[in-house]
Amino acid sequence: MGRTLSLETGIRCGNQCGFCYQLSWRAADRLPDPDFETLSARMEWGRSNGFDEVGLSGGEPTIRKDFIPLVRRARELGYSRVAVTTNGRRFQNETFARQALDAGLDAIGWSLHGPDAALHDRLVGRDGAFDQAVRGLANVAALARQLNRRVDQNVFTLVNRLNADRIPEVGRLALRFGIRLLVLQPVIYSKGNLASAARLALPLDELVCAVRTAARAAAEGGWFVKPFNLPPCFLADVAAGIEHQRYPVEIFRYQETVAAGESRTAPGIGFVRLDRCRQCRIVSACPGLHQSLLPADRLFRLHLDTLSVPQTLGSNSPLRYRGRDSSTWTAGLELLEVPWLARFLARLRASSADGAVRIYHAGDSVAGERFLPTLAEAGVAELCLVTRLAEQGSNDLSARVGNTGQVRDLLASPELAGGRIQPWLSVPYARSSETTLVRSLAQLGFPRKVGFELQIPVDFKKPEVFELARFARLGSEWARAGGRRLRLVVPDDARRGTPLFRIPLEATGVSQCAAAHMCTHWHCGPAGTWVASSLPAFLSARPEDDSRLVTVDGLPGEPVDERILSRMRPG
Repeated sequence: MGRTLSLETGIRCGNQCGFCYQLSWRAADRLPDPDFETLSARMEWGRSNGFDEVGLSGGEPTIRKDFIPLVRRARELGYSRVAVTTNGRRFQNETFARQALDAGLDAIGWSLHGPDAALHDRLVGRDGAFDQAVRGLANVAALARQLNRRVDQNVFTLVNRLNADRIPEVGRLALRFGIRLLVLQPVIYSKGNLASAARLALPLDELVCAVRTAARAAAEGGWFVKPFNLPPCFLADVAAGIEHQRYPVEIFRYQETVAAGESRTAPGIGFVRLDRCRQCRIVSACPGLHQSLLPADRLFRLHLDTLSVPQTLGSNSPLRYRGRDSSTWTAGLELLEVPWLARFLARLRASSADGAVRIYHAGDSVAGERFLPTLAEAGVAELCLVTRLAEQGSNDLSARVGNTGQVRDLLASPELAGGRIQPWLSVPYARSSETTLVRSLAQLGFPRKVGFELQIPVDFKKPEVFELARFARLGSEWARAGGRRLRLVVPDDARRGTPLFRIPLEATGVSQCAAAHMCTHWHCGPAGTWVASSLPAFLSARPEDDSRLVTVDGLPGEPVDERILSRMRPG
């Protein structure tokens, strides 16, 4: 196989999978799918950069009206192989299936999440989806025989709590249509799907057990499984049923405009290394273990191991500035399950000089509806809701969509509306939009005695006198809208600017320095950016070496050596 370019053709889909990592993006009408010319240009980029195979993914590529022309264009550009990842529903139409194959489609990855309609349709949120996909499988199999064409096929299955014990049945169903490869994907977390995905996600030990069972059945039945985001070292004893990916794939993502991979912030984000990686034969082709698959206790320990509690200003400490509290702040708690979240908050509260804790949060967490009650039970004083109106042009699709709906729901909760926790809206400061910002938030019904916090970004220059006037106008407008008060947060003392900036703000008691309060841990910075929307602008001031890969030891498995690798099917 050659170099493969995976091209995201959009985010629209006819299914409504509750676990989908694109679910929140899809709900935003402001994110249109790219047009034919844009996708054609990206395929041209691929050919110019040494890619000879292309895979169309989504969303659901086949619901595009120009899907067939896209396949044809890929062939015109000289791609030797054109593939699609699909829910399969459109292939139930024999005419469509024939047109796709005639245009040059010669590889299909089908999404099947259960061996029958009851389970599959429940997971994808569409009645009839299973029967349509199976008819599509039958149509392609019949057409391939009729046209004497080779069509490489596999089946993608999300391994989760509802289907973990039925994965071998899915493999046997695929085999009925001549498909011998079952790609197994754990639940994928993203900004916006944490609560819904967590309801389906399996703990690591149960996930490994389900994949090992499927691999044994595959070895016995003449088919194979390929695990995604789960290193093969967990599956060494069932290597005969495993296909290992050995060909390079680069993804040209929806939000990228110039080149594939341009939106990646750093290599390895979202993954950890294992202590056995150095002895592993396939370490260069394996990214490691995805952070979302770490056992809950290990994730908690990593938070504690990297915890940095600031030197807070207690009663016996000289106050360097007036109007400053001595509470402890933190963010990036999205992946902590309820028991571990409670223990972490207890640690923070014990470390705070005045016992007060402030949490930054953007509206989604694996703790789901138990997040706010857990904060209230832990005695959290303030919840700063990191609020993003739609940020046009952002490479972060979650920022481009915004989170105002989630924030509104949180403000209506008993914990915030009832006063158990003081709510603040925490917003990145943009110099040109202070009037628009307050008006937009007020129109959304947000003030209601809520505090308003401006995050001063790390690259904020020394402000002039007119900047003070802007801050004053923001505070006045917020108060007139019914808000509580205004607070400014700067990254550290060095960013506070000139004495002209410092003195008036300190006199009003509305300015605070994040470095004096912010406790940083494993997901409070680069390691958590793949999933955390809660990180405020001033946290970008963290040291560069915080993005290094973390090594985890003690997990079961063994490094893949030549003996184990020889038993795997080359992918």
